[in-house]
Amino acid sequence: MAERKPALLFLGLDGVDPTVVDRLRGDGELPVLSRLAEAGTLRPIESTVPAATCPAWATCLTGVNPGRHGVFDFTVADGYEVRFGSPRPAVPTWLEMLGEQGLSVGALGFPGRLHGTRLAGFHVAGWDTPLETEAGLRHVYPPSLYHRIREKLGPDVLQFAAADEFAARAADDPDEFVARLAEGLDRRVALALFLSRERPVDLLAVHFQAADTAGHHLWPRAAEAGAADTVPDGLRRTMRMLDAAVGRLLDELAPAAVVAVSDHGMGPTADLVVSLNALLAAGGFQARGAEGALDQTAAYVRGNILRLLPRPVRDLALRTAGTLLPDLLESRSRFAGIAWPQTRAFSDELTYAPSVRLNVRGREPEGIVEPAGRGAVAAEVAAFLREARRPDGGPLFARVRSREEIYDGPLVDRAPDLLLEPALDAAGRTPLLCPPHLRPRLDGGWWMPIPADGRAGGKGGLLRGAHRPQGIVLAAPAPAWLRKAGPLDLRDVAPLVHGLLERDEPAHLERPRRRAPAPPAAEAPLDPADDGLTNADRRALSRRLAALGYIEEPDR
Repeated sequence: MAERKPALLFLGLDGVDPTVVDRLRGDGELPVLSRLAEAGTLRPIESTVPAATCPAWATCLTGVNPGRHGVFDFTVADGYEVRFGSPRPAVPTWLEMLGEQGLSVGALGFPGRLHGTRLAGFHVAGWDTPLETEAGLRHVYPPSLYHRIREKLGPDVLQFAAADEFAARAADDPDEFVARLAEGLDRRVALALFLSRERPVDLLAVHFQAADTAGHHLWPRAAEAGAADTVPDGLRRTMRMLDAAVGRLLDELAPAAVVAVSDHGMGPTADLVVSLNALLAAGGFQARGAEGALDQTAAYVRGNILRLLPRPVRDLALRTAGTLLPDLLESRSRFAGIAWPQTRAFSDELTYAPSVRLNVRGREPEGIVEPAGRGAVAAEVAAFLREARRPDGGPLFARVRSREEIYDGPLVDRAPDLLLEPALDAAGRTPLLCPPHLRPRLDGGWWMPIPADGRAGGKGGLLRGAHRPQGIVLAAPAPAWLRKAGPLDLRDVAPLVHGLLERDEPAHLERPRRRAPAPPAAEAPLDPADDGLTNADRRALSRRLAALGYIEEPDR
């Protein structure tokens, strides 16, 4: 390894859940993370609302809420269409800010357009849409590093995902799926160590996707073998492999400090599929019409063709089409069958980011909600959704809030009008929102059990695990304020990193370092000569205080 060791190793552990970590640590299965926790602190940390990958990492790396950085998803809403590709945060990340303060910074694999174009060191960006499969020349800075990586480590090291998430092989063969995740972890460690040798940096930030992928695909369905286990076997093995990967980086790099953060947690999904658009129609907020042939074709291709095509063919097709074809498929399939001139509210139907958008006049192409009445309609929809019940009688949503209740800043209007947090059922499982290709099976209702051919799971379909609102933060060493502070959220990571690197915090941070309050300054004793009283006044005051028992009788 290079002679210079990083002052800080920052680990992005995507999808690592605090409950899973506590259980595995209790079983003695995460020795590396446990050792770090004993040398510092390990605590839960609140994600963003929604607890989705792109807004969560953008919040973690900027220190501000989505209303200020403007990243709400890996797609951008445009009327009744969506465009793939998250925006750049409107606020610089601490990766960039620390570079401006004189540190060299290297970042590897974080999703979205978060790294900036020219970090003071290097960057290899992660996927900007879930359809991307590997880093190309545009993902790597400096460009010469891209060619050197491929020459020394081979092209496979730049793949974003080791396992084929579309093909649903996890349920069919979990051992094979976990083996692919192990290969991906090995490649990520090899690339991180190679980059550290090629371009040593003061701050190295490395993102690992394995726990998130395992969480989405390896939780058992209700009534399947292992459904009652706190941590399913495949996820348990993946977490052990992730722990070992972190250990290899620590052994080779010997950083002065370590921070590990997860953007959200993960948990199992329920045997319940819900269509928010059909529910809104049942409440009188949306009108439904016939789906056109193009809409039906788009939904079928989105839900089936991407899964059935061999991976090399699928990758080639997506690279050739760029974002134009995915944008069209996603837009036509998501919103098919909505009669816009009679619709006040609609949803993107995303399990990882459940939300409702209003059909506002002047904002949406065929909007009917008057801008002045948007708040009243939002409140009406929110009240209806709060009363929505699952088939077993339990609440469908734990919380329904307007975007103004959650976010603040100049970019709040990029967010959906209402943000929903699903309520877990009695077994702690999250209901799934209905993907477009399964919509016809609702048969006029707004919910159904998971169909038999959807139980295996897979990207674009009914995944087996869903995001949860808490992740973890681990720091070794840990500053006193982090140990003692109240509830933490992802905005607290920025001051933590700046403090460990002994650099000034940017003025725009929303949660500056929470230091212990300074003890009150000792008051100087009063000088009797400064009290404005005459000697006669003082004698009189003393006699009165003595009569009340506060002081002894003064000498006369």
